[in-house]
Amino acid sequence: MSHLDSALVLVGHGSTLNADSASPTFDHAQALRARGLFAEVHECFWKEEPNLRQALRNVRSRRAYIVPNFISTGYFTERVIPRE
Repeated sequence: MSHLDSALVLVGHGSTLNADSASPTFDHAQALRARGLFAEVHECFWKEEPNLRQALRNVRSRRAYIVPNFISTGYFTERVIPRE
């Protein structure tokens, strides 16, 4: 399945205390780019830059899939990300 006309925005939690906390999201986004399944792949974070709004401004595709990259569902995945 290909979404070559769409963007994927991968949303991680991030941390203001631990710079390495963003690594899994950056690594996953890079692996998705390498597979070539989407026209664009962007990563963003709740607690660091770029944030979701910044990432969405960079999307050029008409359709974007917003995908949380969190350890579990909860407040951020059910409330914060949809609100943003």
